[in-house]
Amino acid sequence: MQMSRTRAVLLGALLFVAGVWAGSVLPRGSAARASGANRAPNGANADSAIARLFAAVRGQGIGAAMDSLRAMGTNDPAIRSLSPTMLHHVAHSLGRAAEKESGHDPRVMLECRVGYAAGCYHGVMEEYFASNPPSDSASLAKLCAEIAPRSPALAERECAHGMGHGLLELPGYTIARALDSCDYLPGAELQRECYDGVFMSTVSSPGSHEGHDMQHDMQGMEGMSMPGGHGAQPTGAGSVDGCANLQGRRLGSCWAYRPLLLIGENAGDLEPVIDTCDTVPALARGDCYYGVGKQGAALYSDDPALVGRACRSGDPMLARNCRAGAVAYYTDVDWKADLAANFCSALRDSEKPDCYTSLGADVRLMQPDSESLERQCSEVESAYRSLCTGSVTERELASARAHAHAR
Repeated sequence: MQMSRTRAVLLGALLFVAGVWAGSVLPRGSAARASGANRAPNGANADSAIARLFAAVRGQGIGAAMDSLRAMGTNDPAIRSLSPTMLHHVAHSLGRAAEKESGHDPRVMLECRVGYAAGCYHGVMEEYFASNPPSDSASLAKLCAEIAPRSPALAERECAHGMGHGLLELPGYTIARALDSCDYLPGAELQRECYDGVFMSTVSSPGSHEGHDMQHDMQGMEGMSMPGGHGAQPTGAGSVDGCANLQGRRLGSCWAYRPLLLIGENAGDLEPVIDTCDTVPALARGDCYYGVGKQGAALYSDDPALVGRACRSGDPMLARNCRAGAVAYYTDVDWKADLAANFCSALRDSEKPDCYTSLGADVRLMQPDSESLERQCSEVESAYRSLCTGSVTERELASARAHAHAR
């Protein structure tokens, strides 16, 4: 598949916002072209709008700034033109700025707003750890429970993800030490979110040419911060060896992010990345497929059919993991169901049940109450709405269909 210049720019932006400078992945200058995603069309410029957001953080707090960002996304052409990944980065930088303004009180996270792939939560955690290295395992273990909003349920998990980013920024923290610190969190879900934050950061290389190009381009954008991390990569770039010597959930988490590099190495072609996923340790193959779906959906958000084809090009038993990853990207954008519902509706009928099951699992964590959940699930095709709300499982749906066909 020949990748167009436009798609190359989008790939560069995706790598940038995820914290991937990766000089070995994209040709020199790709990140500079990708920075065009920061600019609105027809010469309009988002810089002044973003500057107003940081002024709002200083004068009114992060809640007001995030509310302004939401309003600008509807009314301001400069902000409306930004990609979802760039908006995540804006929210991320606003979170860091708010944490600084608060005197590094992590409870400022309570004022973050949902959406933007939880950028505000991640930014708060990164900035907090920059000034408050963890002193003991007990305080680390209970931190997110104390500072994350109680509702929706996803908020505490996103706090843990941001913790993974922040830990790897600490001087003297290797990947192994950061992962060991993640293990202090209570429960497998929070630990895995923390691992994910670590591994998202490990695919960064701030010293690359692209990193310098992007740093130069961002100098005029008030408050915008480069993602952290010290470029401590597992060996092997996007190769199979990149996650060597890891076991269990750590191995799976590592492979959930390797596709980000592999997609770049394959010039945006997803199917060779799926082929690579088929060669990784069996325990992590589903995670690798998930990563292809999630990062592929970010790159080809306007072409869900292409992502669906890539998912079904490999092992049929793992294709659902790939589709689940795509759903995760779409629901992350704004913590809503509509984009993911569009993706699922474009799939083959045989693929829809697992897709809508994944959608429901994600959206239920993102909604504060049953009324909000019902409202989000109304975006889903009526035949699958119960999978979204969780009132019926995919297995129950399949059983009912089999029974109906047998009569």
